[in-house]
Amino acid sequence: MLIGLLACEEQPQQKAEEEEDEPRIAIIEPRAQPADEEPDMRPEEPVELRSWPGRHEQMTFDLTWLGGDEEMKLRDKPDVDAEVVATKNILDGEQVDWLRSRLRVDEPRIYIATDKVELIATPYLTEEDELGEEELIFVLEDEDPVFLYEYAGEESCLLGVHAELVVADCPEEPSFVEKEPEAGGEEFEKKERWKPLSSQWWVKVDSDEGPGWFEVADAPVDVHTRRVEGYDKFGEPEDSEPFQ
Repeated sequence: MLIGLLACEEQPQQKAEEEEDEPRIAIIEPRAQPADEEPDMRPEEPVELRSWPGRHEQMTFDLTWLGGDEEMKLRDKPDVDAEVVATKNILDGEQVDWLRSRLRVDEPRIYIATDKVELIATPYLTEEDELGEEELIFVLEDEDPVFLYEYAGEESCLLGVHAELVVADCPEEPSFVEKEPEAGGEEFEKKERWKPLSSQWWVKVDSDEGPGWFEVADAPVDVHTRRVEGYDKFGEPEDSEPFQ
């Protein structure tokens, strides 16, 4: 399971020896629900993540402005309905100096459990953008849904399970099947199936009028991915800045 990619950079403080010998594990059984009500299985949406579409291990991206004299409109938060608080002029062909990147997931991909299964996960703390210390074991029944919000790296995914947002192994057959699979069959790569159905990619930049957000799909920019500086071609980390 992925730990290093999303974990807090600071080392946790040492705990008493008796606490270290008792791992924090919570077993979450299927929820009791009245027969005439649909179970509430989805986390609160939309889910906003510190990520970008197609994010892979040790990779980042550059943005190049191709809008000519067009002004970049910046909103006060990553939301199409948010207020425009600033504009920015960038020379055509100039690289966009971005500060933060957020993926706002509108529609997750849904997987269904094919039998009773235990899913081991770690809580994803949205506000802190890090993993919790507790280990969760979800007991899923046949046909229970799992909501996939984004691939997190190392074959781990950000999932919605029993209304909790967690990081766990990505759902695969035979334990899970996609509810409404896309065309592609065996040639459709696994990582293509480990992406949400609909999301918005927002980037934060600074301007003379203050910082703001713009949606990448709605802006005349070219996206170029590259390996994060500080990682060699084999993916071994050196000293490098964390993804923001």
